[in-house]
Amino acid sequence: MRFPIAVVATTAFTLAFCAWADKAAQWPLETFVLQNVLFSQLDCGAWAKNIDKTKPFGEQTTKTISSAKGDKEAATIDNNATTDEIRYLLRYYGAKKDKRAKTAALRGIDWLLSVQLDNGGWAQFPHRNKGYWTQITFNDDAMTNVLELMKDASQGKGDFAALDKSRSRKCAIALEK
Repeated sequence: MRFPIAVVATTAFTLAFCAWADKAAQWPLETFVLQNVLFSQLDCGAWAKNIDKTKPFGEQTTKTISSAKGDKEAATIDNNATTDEIRYLLRYYGAKKDKRAKTAALRGIDWLLSVQLDNGGWAQFPHRNKGYWTQITFNDDAMTNVLELMKDASQGKGDFAALDKSRSRKCAIALEK
């Protein structure tokens, strides 16, 4: 049996996306991973991209993260940054009840709420002033990941049950914007 190319391409994309989108759910609930996520959180509450938190940080990675802590321009939703960390932290909190995880997740959510654009979207790099980074982008599902996170946060179910009702309501309002 032959399938139209659109069906084959759509099926391949869906399978690849599902495996990629659930990356944070695969991070182990290990103390060193939590410590990596906490350590790599930027002062503004977000995370930079392309830092593997599931492996011990070497000296160079530690230096790079330390030097970027106050750099708002590194804060992003690109390549699953920030949304993956928030999801992991809430999952960790649900399993281990470590308040540091919840506190960091709430800081991340608050950062997302604070950088929402007037038109309702989120820029890939909200603190940069020029280039495509200031725009809403759908590459790497940056915008989609934030919308999904806001939906889950507004419903307060599963790992998101840890959120207070006020914060869940703010996420619902952001989603409606």
